[in-house]
Amino acid sequence: RLPCNQTSECLALPVRITYYHLTFPTKIPIPTNIFRMGPSNSALGDDIEVAIVDGNEGGYFAAKRVDHGGVLVVQKPITLPQDFEISLEMKLSRFGHLSVYLFKIRLFVTPDELSNTITE
Repeated sequence: RLPCNQTSECLALPVRITYYHLTFPTKIPIPTNIFRMGPSNSALGDDIEVAIVDGNEGGYFAAKRVDHGGVLVVQKPITLPQDFEISLEMKLSRFGHLSVYLFKIRLFVTPDELSNTITE
């Protein structure tokens, strides 16, 4: 991100936006952690909050806090192949400074059994 000149509106924007693509089958066990996020190193007194900020209209996913970070969890069975785009936010408060990170995660849920046959 570009320098903010200490404006509160700019400082509230994400430090980084990162994109990920994940694929898993419809019959994934419930609950299953499918994505983990956290700072590259931890410091004593770190305070981390994680939240889904967009893309969970069906309630299939949850963001959970774990030691030194957070995880995205499939919490409800996904019975049909479909695609999702989840926006996951991590707020890290360290030494009185707040940093926000945004993860854009594209999820492709495939049929339980994939076929190698080509149909014409």
